[in-house]
Amino acid sequence: MLRLRRYRSFLIFTIFAIFALYRFRSTHLAANSPFRPSHPTGQGDVVVSAPREPTAETRPYVAAIPEAESTQEQALPPSIPPISKPTQAIAQPTQTPAEGPPLDEAPPANPTTITEDDGGLDQEQYAIPTSTSTVIHWSRLPEHFPVPSESVIQLPSGKPKAIPKIQHKFSDESSWSRTERGKKQAAIKRVFKKAWTGYKEHAWLHDELSPISGGNRDPFCGWAATLVDSLDTLWIMGFEDEFKEALEALKEIDFTTSGRADIPLFETTIRYLGGLLGAYDVSGAKYSILVEKAVELGDVLMGAFDTPNRMPITYYRWKPAFASQPHKASTRIVLAELGSLTVEFTRLAQITKDPKYFDAVQRITDELEKSQNTTRLPGMWPTFVDGSGCTTQESTLPSGGNTEQEVIADPPTNREETVREGQQLSENLADKVGAQDVNGLPKNQQDSPLVQEPLVKPPPIMLEPVVGQSGEPGTGDKQASPGKIEGHEPSRAPDASEHPSISKRQVDKAKDCVPQGLKSPPHVIVDTFTLGGMSDSLYEYFPKEYMLLGGQEQYRRLYEKSIEVAKQYIFFRPMTPNNHDILISGSISVNDEGPQNLRPDGEHLGCFTGGMLAIGAKIFEREEDLAVGAKLADGCVWAYESTASGIMPEGFSLIPCDTKDCMWNETKWVEALTPDYDYKPNPPLPKIKATPTTNTTVAREAAPSEQEPEPETPMPPPTREEIAAEIMYNNRLPLGFEGIHNRHYILRPEAIESVFILYRITGDPSWRAKGWKMFQAIENATSAEFGNSAISDVTVDRPHQINEMESFFLAETLKYFYLLFSEPDVISLDDYIL
Repeated sequence: MLRLRRYRSFLIFTIFAIFALYRFRSTHLAANSPFRPSHPTGQGDVVVSAPREPTAETRPYVAAIPEAESTQEQALPPSIPPISKPTQAIAQPTQTPAEGPPLDEAPPANPTTITEDDGGLDQEQYAIPTSTSTVIHWSRLPEHFPVPSESVIQLPSGKPKAIPKIQHKFSDESSWSRTERGKKQAAIKRVFKKAWTGYKEHAWLHDELSPISGGNRDPFCGWAATLVDSLDTLWIMGFEDEFKEALEALKEIDFTTSGRADIPLFETTIRYLGGLLGAYDVSGAKYSILVEKAVELGDVLMGAFDTPNRMPITYYRWKPAFASQPHKASTRIVLAELGSLTVEFTRLAQITKDPKYFDAVQRITDELEKSQNTTRLPGMWPTFVDGSGCTTQESTLPSGGNTEQEVIADPPTNREETVREGQQLSENLADKVGAQDVNGLPKNQQDSPLVQEPLVKPPPIMLEPVVGQSGEPGTGDKQASPGKIEGHEPSRAPDASEHPSISKRQVDKAKDCVPQGLKSPPHVIVDTFTLGGMSDSLYEYFPKEYMLLGGQEQYRRLYEKSIEVAKQYIFFRPMTPNNHDILISGSISVNDEGPQNLRPDGEHLGCFTGGMLAIGAKIFEREEDLAVGAKLADGCVWAYESTASGIMPEGFSLIPCDTKDCMWNETKWVEALTPDYDYKPNPPLPKIKATPTTNTTVAREAAPSEQEPEPETPMPPPTREEIAAEIMYNNRLPLGFEGIHNRHYILRPEAIESVFILYRITGDPSWRAKGWKMFQAIENATSAEFGNSAISDVTVDRPHQINEMESFFLAETLKYFYLLFSEPDVISLDDYIL
């Protein structure tokens, strides 16, 4: 105790000294911290970080890019972590252009390396404050593979051919018919007005409205897709004030910049470029702003065609650091994304009298014609093609230690793809169950956007050097929309240092290119051919381009060859309970030995075929195809009428008829639902005798179990019919359906498009009755507070709404419903190409 008291004063002094030193150091650090609050904080205050001055240890991020003046390699800046809940813009360091590339920009590659289009990009993962950062803009750059002026393909000249009339000659309608038609048309117009008002109030200048929550989405480039895509519908329906208001807003859209790093060429062309040009034509060519904006956008998109063979980069990275480098098209391109650009670019060339736009797409058509008779199904093209223009010497490289690669066929393509009018739903709820596809994957995974590539075991070493471009379909945004396929990591040329078995000579040889035209993608041994998703609008554009160019025979040849093959292999009559004489457009798989079995899968995307064949029947004088088109359109109407909601599912399977017999056969339907049924009763279990034991206690306890129980009467096995009935009940299958792959309806226009065309061509009023029934079903199931919503399951009375409204609902679906009940001379098929 005495010793403790002796040192007590010293201990107290030491404690105070340490405490004082700690407080002094904390105060000093806080005073010199670059993140010191600029004002005293209290509850609810927002702390704004002040920019740090550059030091030897800390280099500021660069927020701007020089206009691709240099292609020397630069170091990537440090990555910025995502800001999960930004409450206020965070100040950024001062711009220092010489330090490196801007945020979200990679350093330029070696300018002598041609890189392949490799996959879509994700959208920015964090918000870049607009107040202190420089917005990156697309800029016009010198082309790496320019077309000499003397080689530019010119628009056809001379007198156009006379194209036969398409529309029926309608007689005068009665006053009662006019009144009833007017009521239906007014109802359709009210639905449009409600959705447009919801878009204007809650999603103005965004791509899409969220019709339930009143929010907005930007699944494309954030260039107001709904506004631009719907301009012609506004004019057609007589909303001239809203049309002019939209034109004023159009001036604010800058097509040279986007929050998305890649531009989906196909979607941008049909929604934006098509929307601008369509509005220009229907409004009587009175509004020059529409052409000005179309040229602005068209020039940006032209950069995607700067490849050695002029085949486009379908997901184009537009920022100068990437766009300034040479690239080639992907070895795996969705067919519709390659071949569905002709109408919009041709019309832009006609209006501006600048042939470069026509040259861009005509070169694609020429390549399609060269390859039409060389595919695995001559006359048609597979859903994926190699557009790179060359094949590499892959045999010179080992494949991960194996001498052979086990290549598995392309997965079936009945899943919903984003290629004709839009994308799939952000949450894939398709509930296909049971069977497996050729890749050993459950069929319900075929709808997943991740199942896209042919499976290769082991993964091959990619031979083309790929830095930069996106080529496989990709989302490019964090609000993934329906139908988008996830992007892939960029592939690259093999490195001898990483693969000791690869010599430098082999690496150099792997970069050699053997020129080729359009082919099936590498490693694919089974191609899929269809007029449905991933191929559809390629075929649809042949008759449209024929009319637009005044009767160019090339497009007639392409159309007629492909339709003859489709009639032989793709269209089929399904077995239905009431023996309907209808047709469905399916698909077929083909390998080197020839066509395999038909896949009797119907798609909403394929419903355009009825209208296409009807138009082709008139302009190409193929009158027998008019009946084929009517049966195809009726097939989609039947699919609408078969479900509880009155709406057709996105994807489903039916039972094709035998060649001679198409009467309803319930036994055949039951067998199709239960293909693996082969009931065999289990053999009786052997009797188990008690094991002798010397333990009298255990034996005494076991004695009661030695008494055999009375045999139980076995339950009778379920019959095949009972199993089929259970499958039908659990999966809510309409009678005649074998399965439903995708139960959604995302407000698509294809079915009503064909109904409208068949009415205008035949004059048969039953098409109007069918269309009105379809409209009522769609309005009842999809009407939401601010517009109309996609639904997740058409097989229930009250489907769940999923808060998404694609731009094509206003731009196409409601337009076709409205025109169905308009006077025949409103947007006549003889005057306009829809």
